[in-house]
Amino acid sequence: MKKTLLAAACMVLLAACGDSSTTPDEPSFTYELTVLEGAGQTARIGATVGAIRVRLLRGDGRPMASETISVSVASGGGSVGSTVSTDASGTALVSDWALGDQPGTNTLTITAPQFSASTSVTAEARYPRWTLMVYMAADNNLSLQGYFDLEEMEAAGFDPEVQVVVQGEFSPYYMQLDGVTPGLIGLDTYSSTFRYVLGDYPQRIPGIDGPVQYMGAVNMASQQALRDFVGWAKSVAPAERYLLVPWNHGAGFEGLLQDMTQAGNELMPLGEFRSALQGMPPFDIVDFDMCYMGGYEVLDNMEGIAEFVIVSEELVPGPGLPYHLVLNAIQADPTASTESVAGMLVNTFADYYEGSRASVTKSAYRMEGYPAFENALDAFAGQMKSDLSTSADVIDSALGEAQKFTQPVKTDIADLVRALSARLPSGPLRSAATTLEDAALSQEFLVANRRYSAPDDQNVDRATGLYFLFPSGDGEDRFRDDGRSSFDYYKTLIPGSPWSSFLENWTAAQDRLAMVDLGPGRVLEVYQVWDEATVDRGGDIDFWLWEPDERLWIPYLGVRSSTGTFSADSYGADTGGYFEGWLSDRYVQDGRYEIWAHQWTAPDDLVSQLDVRFRFELFDDFSSLYADDPEGFIQLSQAARIEDDATPTYDEVVAGAYTNIKAVAFWDPVAASSAPLRSSPPPPALAAPGLGPTDDDVARLKRLIERRARDREADRGPSVTRATLFEPLPSAARARR
Repeated sequence: MKKTLLAAACMVLLAACGDSSTTPDEPSFTYELTVLEGAGQTARIGATVGAIRVRLLRGDGRPMASETISVSVASGGGSVGSTVSTDASGTALVSDWALGDQPGTNTLTITAPQFSASTSVTAEARYPRWTLMVYMAADNNLSLQGYFDLEEMEAAGFDPEVQVVVQGEFSPYYMQLDGVTPGLIGLDTYSSTFRYVLGDYPQRIPGIDGPVQYMGAVNMASQQALRDFVGWAKSVAPAERYLLVPWNHGAGFEGLLQDMTQAGNELMPLGEFRSALQGMPPFDIVDFDMCYMGGYEVLDNMEGIAEFVIVSEELVPGPGLPYHLVLNAIQADPTASTESVAGMLVNTFADYYEGSRASVTKSAYRMEGYPAFENALDAFAGQMKSDLSTSADVIDSALGEAQKFTQPVKTDIADLVRALSARLPSGPLRSAATTLEDAALSQEFLVANRRYSAPDDQNVDRATGLYFLFPSGDGEDRFRDDGRSSFDYYKTLIPGSPWSSFLENWTAAQDRLAMVDLGPGRVLEVYQVWDEATVDRGGDIDFWLWEPDERLWIPYLGVRSSTGTFSADSYGADTGGYFEGWLSDRYVQDGRYEIWAHQWTAPDDLVSQLDVRFRFELFDDFSSLYADDPEGFIQLSQAARIEDDATPTYDEVVAGAYTNIKAVAFWDPVAASSAPLRSSPPPPALAAPGLGPTDDDVARLKRLIERRARDREADRGPSVTRATLFEPLPSAARARR
């Protein structure tokens, strides 16, 4: 019994002291990997999202420090580093997750395989906010201006949220005239169309930086080329919203876009422009960087093509859109509403030209409001036609007061109906006019409207944004009798419209302006070319063209005349070279064209030598008007300036009373051909009353000159140096006595 008790006591003692031959079970823990922040983000495709913060904890809440966390892309593409490590708090940061290149859900898997813990994070990939598509049809006399606009785009800097793609073609001929070699501006050739995506390159200007895709000869005035460009732009630079900029000459209902190498000097018909873009999802904005596109006829062809359309009722100066400022503004707030961006585009353009030497207009329209406007216009046109026999005098009076433009056949719609309403008694026509005014100015239609009237240029103070064709029948304010500016052509653009029907009756008794068809491929292309010394010493000469309607046209006021187009201004922002010139349309107004040269700035002791070069077939060699003249070239100086004459007259200019402005050539187009360009002084008949500018016109020119002199300091010079131009006149050229 005692032995048994002793054994039992020993067993109890051993149990109390422990048994070194056994180990109790460890506690069993679970581990949890949780996302603390960074889930559910939305970012641009290809962009790196904000940091993803995760924490690894043991089941009892203990942080797991210095542990390796595995990271991998589960869906959506993109990339991420393979591992991260936890810190003392068990936290790890994933800061290098770049999303894939397609919009949609991207998934990231995060695991701690050693602890059987995992989680996932999703992010939404979206397209960049904007793509600006610039369709630069610069195979014409605006070639160099196209290059300057590329410089402006690059100067704005790169922002991946605001992509810029360009398809352009520079004219090899006109770039050669400017003495610019392809290598100087980053191109291999001018003879083929190029495509270019603005990128983040270390050196931006001068030159085109980054890869350029060449496409061979493409007709930039063709429907297919425009359509292909849009498809390509969307494929290489997809975006949430698209802004299309057609870039080149514009003429409203007469057409737009010119490719002189492939299509001559004819513009693409407006209907073909619409056809090229039909069937595509509507653009968010189309901004026409060209003249005269602020017409009802243009908007009618843009219905279904764009949500917002931006246009100008007037001429647009050679520099066009200030692309550096436009891009900076969009980049500053790329999430702004489309309406806000449209308004910003209008204001940026208007602010840039405010106080300049050329009048400008710019307006933005919401196309959703177009049907209500069109209904009001149709009703107004129908009532005008019904009341024409009793209200013709009142209509004519209102038309005489309404806002007109540099091409006076264009009449501001809201201003016309406002003037008409003020003259009419109560009744159906007055009611229709009031309804049309309300529709034209409705906030659901007109988003933004700006205008600026330069002293002594076209007054546009009452421009409200949109014109229609409404000729008074007086002077130049008439339809032409042939070509695209004729009423016969106009009717083909909007066949059967009530407004066309009214115009048919309204203009039935009006004479048409006589036009001369120069024939296929026939033009007058004429340039003033001056000497190296004038350029080297900072002088500049302006090309002045008086057309038969006695209107004055100068490149710095705009790049289109009544019947032709100008090269860019030779001074400062436009080219800084030593020539300016004009290219006629195929159809030109019959009558006398006078060409004057004005040395508008030069050192007091500088004597400029000037020749006139011309041709009548595109791409033929130029002829010189003065090279074989026994008296030599034209001579201009500051010795006797027109600015210093308080009462200058036309006869004094023609007689050579001033040394800084001279009549240098004149031209009379004749039926189906062209008379040779002739030198001045002209024969006595040219100075006869009614055949040239009036003394009031000359006085206005004096004010224009003075205004431009005050603006001189605001001009910027070009960043490209040109070596040759037509073979510029040598400094020691013969003077004209």
